[in-house]
Amino acid sequence: MTKTVRKKKKAPLTDQQKKQNKLRKDIRSFLKAMGFEYLKTEGKNKVFGGQEGEIDSIYLYENILLICEDTITTTGAKDHIRKKNFFYEKIEDNKKDILEWLQKDYKNKFDNFNSYSNARYKIFYLYFYTTPIELDTRDLFPKIKFIDNVQLKYFKSIASTLKLSAINEMYRYLRISHSDVGIISSSTPDSTIDTAVILPEESSGFPEKVKLVSFMMCAEDLMDCAYVLRKEDWDNRHELYQRLVLPKKIKDIREFIAKNKKTFINNIIVSLPQNVRFYDSTHPENQLDLDQICDIRNLMMKIPRTTNSICIIDGQHRVFAHHKANDKFEPEISQIRERRHLLVTGLVFDEDISYAKRIQFESEIFLEINSTQKAVDPSLLQHIHAIKEPYSPTATARKVLVEMNERNPFLNHFKLYSFDAEKIPTPTIVRYALKDLVKISDESDTMYKYWVNDRKDVLKLDTYSDEFNEVYREYISFCAQKISQFFSAVKSNFNEDWTFDKSSKLLRVISVVGFIMSFKKSMEVYNEIYDYNFYYNKLSNLEIDFSKENFPYTSSLYGKFAEDVKAQCWKID
Repeated sequence: MTKTVRKKKKAPLTDQQKKQNKLRKDIRSFLKAMGFEYLKTEGKNKVFGGQEGEIDSIYLYENILLICEDTITTTGAKDHIRKKNFFYEKIEDNKKDILEWLQKDYKNKFDNFNSYSNARYKIFYLYFYTTPIELDTRDLFPKIKFIDNVQLKYFKSIASTLKLSAINEMYRYLRISHSDVGIISSSTPDSTIDTAVILPEESSGFPEKVKLVSFMMCAEDLMDCAYVLRKEDWDNRHELYQRLVLPKKIKDIREFIAKNKKTFINNIIVSLPQNVRFYDSTHPENQLDLDQICDIRNLMMKIPRTTNSICIIDGQHRVFAHHKANDKFEPEISQIRERRHLLVTGLVFDEDISYAKRIQFESEIFLEINSTQKAVDPSLLQHIHAIKEPYSPTATARKVLVEMNERNPFLNHFKLYSFDAEKIPTPTIVRYALKDLVKISDESDTMYKYWVNDRKDVLKLDTYSDEFNEVYREYISFCAQKISQFFSAVKSNFNEDWTFDKSSKLLRVISVVGFIMSFKKSMEVYNEIYDYNFYYNKLSNLEIDFSKENFPYTSSLYGKFAEDVKAQCWKID
């Protein structure tokens, strides 16, 4: 009688293992969608420069190598990152050794791309994490590129929509250009536009030193050169204003292109790079000085064909619907991508116009086109208005809030992206609390009034000089640090209520606004801003029930909340 051998059942995965597997799957899905090859290195300890270590995964695209670490816990994060950073330094010093290992053990992956010399390969170190890591910790390791859960969602969204063409977004993230990828070219070819019509300021009604150019450009060239200042991308800069591409809209336009095989009659609106060049159509050897153009005329234009050189202000869906993919529309669109030209209207700025002024003007154009559309979220419009006045109280408050989101105790707690779930919405906090607290004025009780800084008076000037911007950044950090210390004292006194669980009202807009208002009232009483210990001791006298059932304040009672905190806590001993 044959004995039946029963297979041993695998132990069920723990919650941590499930989260780890999901993180790795998400990383693999977006990088493979972009065209990267996955090299499975997990569990293979290697020694480089005498240092042993493990690499969770590696991704290869032509001569680009991404060495990836993925972690779902940040317990002892600083020590873990320090060890990884030391290992990466050894890899950097022994580049030849790691390339020999990979080319030997993963030859089939390398065969999918061209062959390159060791010097041509570029290695980047990506650290994916799901539990927030403070900005101060990340800043200690500039070699590593940190990608949190929100940034990962952005990359997944872009890659799932734009497929292989999303590789351009990765180039922008890595701060490389097409010339850094693949076979070395002796020169970067320009996109030459044989016929362009330029409108000087008098004809367009635009401000001085801003000209309009109308021309046509093939979709592939435009996609390769284009970037979009999406508010919800990985860069987390304050001046970004565009929306994410919508998958259904991209699909519908893509289907239209494949079926009709014709271009669009409405213009794409872009901002052209400052190194765009114009030539006389009849004498193409003569480069023209834009300052001398004062009439409408035909020109020849050359745009450097480099990554992230043309900013799309309006029309990103029409452009990116031409993306490279493996769907049913690709056979038709692959034939159109290089041949069909899109109508483009470009803004040309004089070289002496600052980057901030360019962004302001671009965002105004976007707002004029989109502000009447129902799809634009009110928080986005508030964001754009802040861009138009980059040092206004609203803009300053937004910058402070974004930096607070990088620090404890609000680390990754604020809803800065549309796909953030169960986080604290920000528009009301900015409008009713932070704006008055951080505005640059000493005529009322603001943080600026009590900020001890020898150079702070420069912020009252409208020069926007390098010194102004340097001091302004210092002020943003000061505000974010002090408000964070105050809320750390709040958290310590009400630690059990510091949760996104629906049973507590502490991490809600009403409480955050009320506490910020009370912080401002403390300055009115004490004429000073103190540290954590002071606020911790004072707030220990506060009696508020933050439970859902007994919380005494509604959304309209911010002032009452702040007055109650003042009455219980802000007393002169």
